[in-house]
Amino acid sequence: MFLAYFAVKSFLPQRTQRVAQRAQKKGKTPTKFGHTRLYARTQGVLLLLPVYDILTRNRPFPMSYSHLLTEAVRTKGNPVLVGLDPRWESLPISCRTSDVADSFERFCRAVIDIVAPLVPAVKPQAAFFEQYGVAGMTALRNLIQYAKQKGLLVIFDGKRNDIGSTAEAYAAGILGADSAWGADALTVSPYLGDDSIEPFVKTAVERNAGIYVLVKTSNPGGEILRRNTESPTVREPACTEPGAVAPAR
Repeated sequence: MFLAYFAVKSFLPQRTQRVAQRAQKKGKTPTKFGHTRLYARTQGVLLLLPVYDILTRNRPFPMSYSHLLTEAVRTKGNPVLVGLDPRWESLPISCRTSDVADSFERFCRAVIDIVAPLVPAVKPQAAFFEQYGVAGMTALRNLIQYAKQKGLLVIFDGKRNDIGSTAEAYAAGILGADSAWGADALTVSPYLGDDSIEPFVKTAVERNAGIYVLVKTSNPGGEILRRNTESPTVREPACTEPGAVAPAR
């Protein structure tokens, strides 16, 4: 289908142009079909036209996450990522209500309004919302939708990781515009092995989403992952192995 599409697309414009020129010389009336101008009693091209129109009219060409991110960085002129990590004790008094989850949503919406024209993406930390149960998770979902409406890419900071069907469920629920959460990308942890990352990579590729693989953390305890000073650290395979699982997105 892919090759046929390009073959038909490349052939028809030149073919119909020649037909049109001949028809104009004969004084025939032009008729417009979709993206292609044809003329009465044109033979051959009419048979190809439905194929051409079906393949080209409003045909979506979804961009991969890496392309979307690159374009967003170019458009905004910077690679700044704004974290949405609301904590009750840090909220401005003006954003506080009797409902903590509602207060978080109000505050983060205000942040999104300010940064949307300036940065390419935001990164809500799921834990700060999930701790408040259904209300907090609803607020998080609302914020993801709101940020996307404002033209921002959304990175779901959940650091998810598991094996088999559980990892598949995490990926299916979070990644992609049509998922339950609707996030553009997800942070994941690789330390259960490469097979725990494969479901996330597979879903990301299928849905033109992205994943960010945890490699080196900023907490002091992260240094425990070093085996010793002479052998490779645990994090070094994490830098290389995911690249062997699937093509870069």
